[in-house]
Amino acid sequence: MANILIPLVLAVFLGILFQPILKYLKAKGINQYISLVIILLMLLGAVTLFGTVVSNTLNQIIGERHQYLELLDDKTSAILHAWNKLSGNDFNFTSLVQDIISHIDANWALRASGYLLAEVGDSTEVFLLTSVFLIFLIDSIMNYPSYIAYLIGQSNNRNHIIERFEVVKKSIVKYIIVKAVASFSMSVLFGLTALSFNLDFAYFWAFITFFMYFIPTVGAFVVTIPVMVLAYIQLSFPSFIILTSILFVGQFVIANLIEPRYLGNSVSLSPVSILVGLIFWGYSWGIIGMVLSVPILIVIREILKNFPDFNFFVRLISKRNS
Repeated sequence: MANILIPLVLAVFLGILFQPILKYLKAKGINQYISLVIILLMLLGAVTLFGTVVSNTLNQIIGERHQYLELLDDKTSAILHAWNKLSGNDFNFTSLVQDIISHIDANWALRASGYLLAEVGDSTEVFLLTSVFLIFLIDSIMNYPSYIAYLIGQSNNRNHIIERFEVVKKSIVKYIIVKAVASFSMSVLFGLTALSFNLDFAYFWAFITFFMYFIPTVGAFVVTIPVMVLAYIQLSFPSFIILTSILFVGQFVIANLIEPRYLGNSVSLSPVSILVGLIFWGYSWGIIGMVLSVPILIVIREILKNFPDFNFFVRLISKRNS
C-alpha cells in the first residue's frame, strides 16, 4: 500500500507547490504539461546528482580511511593517556583503530555504495510513479475551485472548503519557499566555514546540507556530526572550537530567529508535534515521509479545524498563541 500512497501523496504536494509556477507559465503561453515535464526532469536530475555525489564522496572518504584514522589516533592518544592515568584503566585506542580499518575494507565500500545506489534507484522508481500521478492530477489542481465545486455540488460549505484549500496551499508553498531559502543559507554557512578552515570535502558538506535541512529538527544535526568529527581530526583544538561555535550559532539564528519570522502563522506547529510527526512519518515512509511530515501536519490541522470536536487536537499540534 505504501508503494502507492507515497507517490500519490507526493504528487498532490508537488502539484500544490508547482501550481503557482505552472499558472504563471501558462499565462505566458507555455503549455502546462510541457512546463510540468521540464520541472520533473529537473527534479529527476537533482535526485540523480544527489546520489552520484554522495556515492563518489563516500568512496573517496573510504579510500583515505587510513589517513583519517591515524590522525584520529594521534589526536586521541594524549587524551586517552591522561584518562588512563587518572582512572587506572588501560584503554588502547590504537588497537581499536586497527580493528576499524580491518572492517572498513574495499568490499565494505562497494557494499555501502551499492546500498546507496539501490536507495537512489528506489527513489527514482517512486519519482517516476509520482510523475504519472501528477500528470493525471495536475489539471484538477490547476483548476481546484471549479473541481471542488463539481465534487460537492451546490453545498453551502463550498466556499468555505475552497477557502480552507487555499489556506493549505499558501501554507505549504510558503513553508517550502522559506525552507528552501533557509536550506540555501545553511548550505552557504557550512560551505564557507569549511572552506575558511581548509576542511576536506567543503563543497560536499555545503551540497549535502542543502538537502538534509529539508528534514525538520534533525536534518542539520545529522550533517553537523561528520563535519565536527572531520574538524576534530584535521584542525587544532582552538580552531575546532571556533568552527563548532560558528556552525551552532549559525544554525540557531537560522532555525530559531529567521525561519519563524518569515513563516509567521502559516505553519505554527508545536516542536513536539513536529518531532512526533517526523518520527511517525519517517518510520512509515522513510526519508520522503520525513520531508513531508510538516506539510502533512498542516493538512491534518486544517482538516480538523472544521470539526469542533477536534479542537483539542488542533491546539495540541499547534504552537501556543498561534
